[in-house]
Amino acid sequence: MRQRLRHAILLAFGASAALLAGLVLLGEFGDDTVSVPAALRNGWAIALLAIGVPVFIWTAIRIDRIFTAFNRLRGFIVMLQTDHVEELPTGLSATLPGEVQDIPDAIDALLTGRLARQNAPARQLETVIGAIPEAIIVINTAGQIGLVNAAAQDLLGVTALEAGTSVFDAITRPALDGALDAASRAGGSVDTTVAAVDGRELPVRLALIGSGQGAVLVFRAGLSTADRALQHDLSLLAEPPPPIAITPSTPLAELPIFVLDLETTGLNVARDAIVSVGGVRMAGGTIYPGRTIDHLVNPDRPIPPRSTAIHGITDEMVAAAPVFSQLWPELAVHLEANVLVGHNIGFDIAHLLRSTREAGIVWDPPPYLCTYRLAGALRPRVPSLELERLAAEFGVTARGRHTALGDSLVTADLFARLLPVLEDQGVRTFGDAMIFSRRRKDIVKLQRESGWWIARDD
Repeated sequence: MRQRLRHAILLAFGASAALLAGLVLLGEFGDDTVSVPAALRNGWAIALLAIGVPVFIWTAIRIDRIFTAFNRLRGFIVMLQTDHVEELPTGLSATLPGEVQDIPDAIDALLTGRLARQNAPARQLETVIGAIPEAIIVINTAGQIGLVNAAAQDLLGVTALEAGTSVFDAITRPALDGALDAASRAGGSVDTTVAAVDGRELPVRLALIGSGQGAVLVFRAGLSTADRALQHDLSLLAEPPPPIAITPSTPLAELPIFVLDLETTGLNVARDAIVSVGGVRMAGGTIYPGRTIDHLVNPDRPIPPRSTAIHGITDEMVAAAPVFSQLWPELAVHLEANVLVGHNIGFDIAHLLRSTREAGIVWDPPPYLCTYRLAGALRPRVPSLELERLAAEFGVTARGRHTALGDSLVTADLFARLLPVLEDQGVRTFGDAMIFSRRRKDIVKLQRESGWWIARDD
């Protein structure tokens, strides 16, 4: 109702202004048929100018705000194409004009319904496995736990065991490796024993999952009646697809990716050193949380207190950590045949170049994409492109900030949400993304002036 009233008022002002303009023009050209007195005509002109101009400016600003709001909402609707979006950013409705504040509520209702349907099988899985009294653990090939029930936590005496943690916190590696080898020789499953870290020998039935995806461990002792939620994340068992050749025409949806983040002794790439390496594998917008790297690195120099205040890593924590050259073989596996992705990734590449050069390692940086640049090109008027702010903008839950693995996981989630928005802008291939990321010349210039690595074609 109020909107129709405003439209009627604006229409009346427009009609009056058009009438007045006609009268003025007729009067200027000396038409004697004009009957409106000059004083009244001038008074109308002054009144309409005094009221009409501010109304026009207000209307123009309002319309711009509404169009901007619709563009933001359109971007979030586009992001719903990815399964990573579970909720719209908190407080989004409050930042929008009244005309469109109801739309995010409708989107939230749609999203809630979709998630309820998607999560129904998981809830059913929890109910079914929760009713099984045996202690059960599911692991991937790296020993990360994809599922653990309360009975297993009680049996092993490690209630901190949950999805994503390491089974080797509870079972010794040699014992489990031996059981896995025995299951492989036996055709996929075996009844055997494993040694807990507290020295107990535990009978277990171990069955391999698929072809190199992991294993299920069902323990024959230590039943539990504990009423605790089942801990599971079976995406940890998923393996990325085999490598493909990377060309400018490679679709972003198929791009093999390694998301990398480093923590360092400082921001000077000419003299500071790496203290932590974290990363996770992706293929297009799919994140493989079971394929991660997370290591402290001994920088062979003191860590300044100002840097410790940011990432929390102290000299004592890295004293027994391996040096960079010892970690390089594991890291190099992830860097091969993948596009490197990171937030201000030029900073990380510059440190890798310096560290490999000092270690006598020959290394050429792989193709890369910078989420800082991509977000800057998508949001040219956003004042801050810091990772935490962009995470809030795109509805990413920021966990473990200022740790290498934590920041790489946040960046991976952000990149996954950027992909459908980029596609909506016509950015569909790796080559498209490379060109699009160079739109913000100011960002490229700042990175170059900071001494961070810049590709030759930038």
